[in-house]
Amino acid sequence: MAISFLNVVKSQTGCTSGDCANGYGTYMFSNGNKYIGDFKNSSFNGKGTYYYANSTKYEGNFADNKRNGEGTFYYANGSIYKGNWKDDNINGFGIYSFASGNKYEGNFVDGNRNGEGTFCYSNGSTYKGNWKDDKINGFGIFNFANGDKYEGNYIDGKRNGEGTFYYVNGTIKKGLWKDDGYVGASSDEKQTKADKSKDNNLPKCVDSRDGNTYKTVKIGDQVWMAENLKYKTSTGSYCYNNDEKNCNKYGRLYTSEAAKDVCPKGWHLSSAEEWGKIESAIGTSTMFGYVNVGKQLKLGGASGFDALLGGEYFGKSEKFLNLDSSAYFISSTTEFAPTWEGDEIWWVKTYCISGDSFLKSSSSLAEKNAFSVRCIKD
Repeated sequence: MAISFLNVVKSQTGCTSGDCANGYGTYMFSNGNKYIGDFKNSSFNGKGTYYYANSTKYEGNFADNKRNGEGTFYYANGSIYKGNWKDDNINGFGIYSFASGNKYEGNFVDGNRNGEGTFCYSNGSTYKGNWKDDKINGFGIFNFANGDKYEGNYIDGKRNGEGTFYYVNGTIKKGLWKDDGYVGASSDEKQTKADKSKDNNLPKCVDSRDGNTYKTVKIGDQVWMAENLKYKTSTGSYCYNNDEKNCNKYGRLYTSEAAKDVCPKGWHLSSAEEWGKIESAIGTSTMFGYVNVGKQLKLGGASGFDALLGGEYFGKSEKFLNLDSSAYFISSTTEFAPTWEGDEIWWVKTYCISGDSFLKSSSSLAEKNAFSVRCIKD
């Protein structure tokens, strides 16, 4: 059904009512589009509704005639997007409900799924994990409607790298994958480097600021904390679900700003280069890169790192996710990524341990997401 304003006489274009300079008004376009809402300096600024001649509609915030901030877009085919916008593009956290019944909830960059997100298929299957350029990329968990489950790495929507497939009949395929095909078991018996590098007889680190003590472990030529940091900063650190009991068990979650100087004297926040040394010290080199890293870093693994699955905090949506499912660690390394977004966007490198997988990713500094911290000795 056509929207009623299309029946307005075509000669009624421009500002048809109200104050379209600095106030609230209605502006009619010759093509049948229509805007009702706030104006400033003769531009759409503030809250408003934009009706399109093809029966689509946007309700939300505008800045200088562009969709900016929070808003909802109703597509003519029945799809709906509700979330954040920047300069007329979908950017940030949002929920896209498809007319087909599929739904995506997560992060977007310039209209594409980028970062972490969950896709719920109309047939009952779900994918939860990382995306890049609108495709499943990085670590994720795919639960199939028939009860099968895959947990591991993806490249452009296909199983690639290390992963485990759990079949509903009880069969388990664990190892390396290429283009959705199972290559074979990884060399997870080769742990001699990890055993040699493990040293749990090192003295504990004592944080003089609050009296907390931390186990330490030597991996390669580096000495790491073997527990997540718990030091409470004035801003930028959280207990999972704001529950102090979670801080006692898993440590605190820190934003990049809070984490950069949070380690006690004689220790520092680990860098991407130092995380790379962990991979080469305990991993098995393959055509896909180092494997068996996550298995050895997780709690009880051969390295003694004992990663705790403390989850993460999304600053934009103020949500805590993935407790007892994944460990996320923030580094001191930031990078400028102009290819992901047109303007200046800075990212901090992060590391995820989930199941037996070890994944590298990045998090937008602007979104103030928070992750666990492992300090390394100076």
